[in-house]
Amino acid sequence: MKKIYVLSVLTIIVFTFSFSKKLFHGPDSSGGITGRTVSGCTCHGPLATPGVVVNLTGVPANPIVGTTYDLVLSVTSPDPGNNPSAGFDLAADAGTLNTAVIPDGAQESNGELIHTSPKVLAGNTATWNVRWTPDAVGPVTFTFAGNNVNSNGGTGGDFWNTGSLNTTVVLPVTLTSFNAIRNTDNEIKLIWKVEQEINFKQYIVERSCNGITYESVGTIAPTANTTIKEYNYIDKTSNCNTEKIFYRLKIEDLDASFKYSPIVSVTAPSKEDLPYIFPNPASKNLSSITLYVGKTAPQNIQLYDNNGLLLYTNNKLSAYENKITLPSNVKPGNYYFKINYKNNAAGKVVRFIIN
Repeated sequence: MKKIYVLSVLTIIVFTFSFSKKLFHGPDSSGGITGRTVSGCTCHGPLATPGVVVNLTGVPANPIVGTTYDLVLSVTSPDPGNNPSAGFDLAADAGTLNTAVIPDGAQESNGELIHTSPKVLAGNTATWNVRWTPDAVGPVTFTFAGNNVNSNGGTGGDFWNTGSLNTTVVLPVTLTSFNAIRNTDNEIKLIWKVEQEINFKQYIVERSCNGITYESVGTIAPTANTTIKEYNYIDKTSNCNTEKIFYRLKIEDLDASFKYSPIVSVTAPSKEDLPYIFPNPASKNLSSITLYVGKTAPQNIQLYDNNGLLLYTNNKLSAYENKITLPSNVKPGNYYFKINYKNNAAGKVVRFIIN
């Protein structure tokens, strides 16, 4: 990171500290040196200086894949009077680092960012504006080194230190549940819930008759910004002559990147499939559920706790789908819905769990 004065001095430094194949920039070798983010700027002295603070700000705890972030790298000197200049080296083990729109004394080199020439401190700190774009989901580690030099032509009195920062890149959508339910003999209802949508474009519903080849059957745009969202899509045009039909969601970002949801499936109508409660288990914060009962509307439903205490009765039910508002006093635990039919038809009991 410091000026190289003669080739022989450079050779000795590189050999002594076991650094080879370092890239020096600029016609006068005044630019930074890549590969120093972990080992440090040992060409400015063999040991790090604790008083030098190297910091990287602007990195979110959960950055979104494909989004560009403006970051600031700073080097703070413990002795700006004697050491008035600084330089840096910044690397990330995933994503792309770039200089800002207006170059700020930084340049790209071997996938890292380094200073183009020593920067004079403002007060006791030098800063560089850089940009980073994550390209994959998962953990990312930034490593960085900064030097603080006196520009006296030697290594004596120079300072340096290193630092690191960890973050985890996420997708723009967090899918918490996805289910397919046969609404009628000819309709299949897909229901999914998400907890966040950031820089998000759309959901593409895809269907398959064999679980291998999928076709797009519908598109759902994101709703207004809320913490938890629920979506549904009714598939009325299935031409599958198979016992089972498969569905998945293609979750597409604004930059055209995407991921697929887990695959769900439904089978041909069966009396044994109904009644059906969704979601089950349910969250303790959920205020309502959906009860699917098929072609015949029940006379009523009753909700019992695990001790057999009747908590709720609903006498106004329709065929196929019913929205049930849960009593306010239900708590996490096991419950049972009893579904009763007219004409003394045998009722059914469905276990219901609240987590």
